[in-house]
Amino acid sequence: MIPITITSYNNQSVSWPQQAAFCAELGEDIYLNGSYTYDKVSLGELGASSANTYKGAGIGSGGIGSEKGKLVQILFDYHYTSSTPSDWSNLNAAAMQLALWKVTHEPWDQLQTSNGRQLDISAIYNNNHPHFGYYDGVTPSEGDVYTVAQNWIDDAFTVYDNNHDYTGVLQLLPLASDGSGDRQDLITVLVPEPSSWALAGGLVSLLFALDRRRSRKRRARR
Repeated sequence: MIPITITSYNNQSVSWPQQAAFCAELGEDIYLNGSYTYDKVSLGELGASSANTYKGAGIGSGGIGSEKGKLVQILFDYHYTSSTPSDWSNLNAAAMQLALWKVTHEPWDQLQTSNGRQLDISAIYNNNHPHFGYYDGVTPSEGDVYTVAQNWIDDAFTVYDNNHDYTGVLQLLPLASDGSGDRQDLITVLVPEPSSWALAGGLVSLLFALDRRRSRKRRARR
């Protein structure tokens, strides 16, 4: 999980609270305390810039595709703790990230099989991975993260298998690198009041700052 602060939306300066985002790609880089411009895309277009490369293994041409996008939407609808980063436990943050990577990177034909839906923890879990959260001071075990992530993956497929037309509840904000440099595509939740959502249709790009130091200071004060 990465805490992000969106400072510009639809070419307008905004003052939105820091919010929790997750990575859609394993192989791309992103640097904490950096400032980047992103484009708003559909869920199905996530990962398009690295599709069919070693960084985008399992991601098809044009992005993860609409069906994987539905699975991502289900994961967020059922298991996105909060837009506030400090509300996340390290365990849930790690589990959400692993579940997302599984969905975005596993080839779609494999996700149609029982074995293909099983999480290979040795392939993508690293106990020190910086995206797994900083807030509760508890380092979860690999087994605990695996169990929670696999349960959430199973939940997502249960919902999807019973409703292939799933449309979602949360208003997600999928962010793709704008071409000025390859960066991990991200997913967060659009947090402004509903009256502000009308801007989403004309969204061109986002500028946000990744800020880890402030989260550390909050934790230190506890």
